[in-house]
Amino acid sequence: MELLVPFLLFAILTLPLCCLPSGSQAASNASIDHLALLSFKALITDDPSGALSSWGRASNVSYCQWHGVTCGAQGWRGRVTALGLPGLNLSGIISPAIANLTFVTSLDLSYNNLDGEIPPSLSRCSNLRNLSLGFNNLQEYGIGNEVSTHGDIFSYGILLLELFTAKRPTDVAFKEGFGLHQYVEMALPHNTTEIIDQNMFLTEHGEDKSDITIKEDIDINCITSVFRVGIQCSREEPTERMQIADALRELHRIREKMQQS
Repeated sequence: MELLVPFLLFAILTLPLCCLPSGSQAASNASIDHLALLSFKALITDDPSGALSSWGRASNVSYCQWHGVTCGAQGWRGRVTALGLPGLNLSGIISPAIANLTFVTSLDLSYNNLDGEIPPSLSRCSNLRNLSLGFNNLQEYGIGNEVSTHGDIFSYGILLLELFTAKRPTDVAFKEGFGLHQYVEMALPHNTTEIIDQNMFLTEHGEDKSDITIKEDIDINCITSVFRVGIQCSREEPTERMQIADALRELHRIREKMQQS
């Protein structure tokens, strides 16, 4: 399960940082922008033109030089002020972490094949002046509640469940009244191993380790705990959802436990 800790680290980094107390933002502003862009790329499932192929490939190339990325000058130096990726036939969902680009003034993702929900957290990007998401398959926040931090944590909870199951909310197996949230909730705690993304059983060299006794290879309790965070964050009733700071604290606890085992 060599890929599991990196998956969990990515889950922690994709939390909507703009909703956390300022004291919990240990990373530099530049690091936040960098991670937000990588989080966006991670949820793109198809990039036929290779527009994002340069993103993160070379450590000595600034993200300000990545395709579609524009950074500011003077007081906004090193901060992403525009992201323009129109007409590239990109498929996937928009990461909620995109809202961590707090200096962005223009966001153009039009004329692609993006689906899923428009991250509610975008509403708090106070510098955003030009937003173009047309000609995709996007949905607004789907349960009809007022956009708030509750909406952000809902989107994050679903993202967490997607990340560890490799299933999408739009999967043909799901229908009205039975979605990804219910799918994971019904599997816990006894059938956790049946819903985990099997790619997590690959070593860093691509070797399949799924034939090894799972309980000898991973801590099932840790995986179950990750799923429980996703479930608690994606409750239908907004007031029942886990707070973002609590989710971050729990995911850090799980990661530390896994690294010690």
